[in-house]
Amino acid sequence: MERDTPLLECKGINCGYADMQVLYDVYLTVKEKEAVVIFGSNGSGKSTLLKTLSGLLKPWNGSVRFYDRDITDLAPHERARLGISFASDTRNLFLSMSVEENLILGAYTNRKRLRKNLEMVYHYFPELANMKKKLAGELSGGYQRMLSIGRALMSEPHLLMIDELSLGLSPNMVDRLGEALTNINRENGLAMLVVEQEIYLASNMCKRGYVLDLGKIVAQGEVQKLLQEDTVRRVYMGGSHP
Repeated sequence: MERDTPLLECKGINCGYADMQVLYDVYLTVKEKEAVVIFGSNGSGKSTLLKTLSGLLKPWNGSVRFYDRDITDLAPHERARLGISFASDTRNLFLSMSVEENLILGAYTNRKRLRKNLEMVYHYFPELANMKKKLAGELSGGYQRMLSIGRALMSEPHLLMIDELSLGLSPNMVDRLGEALTNINRENGLAMLVVEQEIYLASNMCKRGYVLDLGKIVAQGEVQKLLQEDTVRRVYMGGSHP
């Protein structure tokens, strides 16, 4: 059962690049053990929001709190030490290093439990165990994405943020990653904040969601109820016209 304790709180965030504003007065909450999805069309500001929450971008104003601590001014590595892990894409991988070496590097904030966390990642992603000596650069895009997520899990985070989970992946790989992440959330209580366009995947993984359009939150609530709103389905998630 999910707790009502706020884990991450984003309050009144305005942010952008140089003089171009992307986010406008964004409020968002993730509770302990909760899986939350952010929907939105291309260019809606989803990735910018995750970069702001992870510390890669500093908001112009507003605040980010984690376990009721103001982390607005903390750097990404400081947020990682507090328990926030960001699987942005596969560009954080060292392609000339092995799968296992990449995973070990992901444990830099939690070396004492390295072996236990390796076993945990291999439990949920046995494919990585079978390829642990293989170079990351030799993996397909889907397995590189799996490795990126596995590496993010190695720090034993309290919150895992994932940007565009299904982008560019085969349907089978999308289903595989979705199944594993759902199990991790339910069995380990790991809170997740996922940017995702694929309706079926998001509705299976997450109970609650936000819809971001042109940098503003325009809808929020239970995912199943959001999907029943014709405007939300048509405009933001590619639903058919009535």
